[in-house]
Amino acid sequence: MFKTWLVACGCAAAALAAPGLELDESAAGTGEWGYRPESGTAPAVNPPGFSWRPCKDAVGYHLQVAPDEAFERIAYEKPDIQWSAHCPPVTFPAGEYFWRYAALDGNGEKTTWSVARRFTVSSGAALFPQPTTPELITRMPQDHPRLFFRPEELPKLRELAAGPLAEQFAELVRTADKLLENPPDTTEPPLYPKGTVRLSDEWRAIWWGNRTHVIKVADSAATLAFVYRMTGDERYGAAARDLLLAFAK
Repeated sequence: MFKTWLVACGCAAAALAAPGLELDESAAGTGEWGYRPESGTAPAVNPPGFSWRPCKDAVGYHLQVAPDEAFERIAYEKPDIQWSAHCPPVTFPAGEYFWRYAALDGNGEKTTWSVARRFTVSSGAALFPQPTTPELITRMPQDHPRLFFRPEELPKLRELAAGPLAEQFAELVRTADKLLENPPDTTEPPLYPKGTVRLSDEWRAIWWGNRTHVIKVADSAATLAFVYRMTGDERYGAAARDLLLAFAK
């Protein structure tokens, strides 16, 4: 009787510990990204990007890559992926690999592993590892600009603006001067009237109008900021800052 009670308690504890999540490994539908790399494929980049169908109520995922289908020799592993997609920060030696994933619940409990999908890393695949977040931060320059071009590229750009691209840059400065005289409208875009049906013609007209309204402000700020970085004229920088503050308000 005591043994029976222990077995029952053990089964109950196992049931409580097991995650209530179940993987949905149904095939990708129209418009869905699906499982990548697809089984039997040879991706053009090394490492490939991995993606799978999201698991309802999952708080994270665990990815494993191995050269053997039994996953006895793990080539790459990431146990704390937030989304149902991941690109490793390392490259793989050429050869055949298998990948699988599991979902994690709020207690950190893991579902059963997905089916193993086979892919091949060819020697000619483009090397394209994704840098880790700390690595990206260390690569960022201390000074501005940080987006589209870096501080060390400014001298070359200024040389071009004073030489073979002088005409094009002069036109850009004229555009910036016009923006100083007549900046874009930064009033708050209209809200949807109560009862507006999403995706209706009325909804689309407002949505598209808001989109063009915002793009005009953002593009104007980018133009002013670029001319400021190229010329050092604070008027352009101040105008760009004002537009960005209005944009973010």
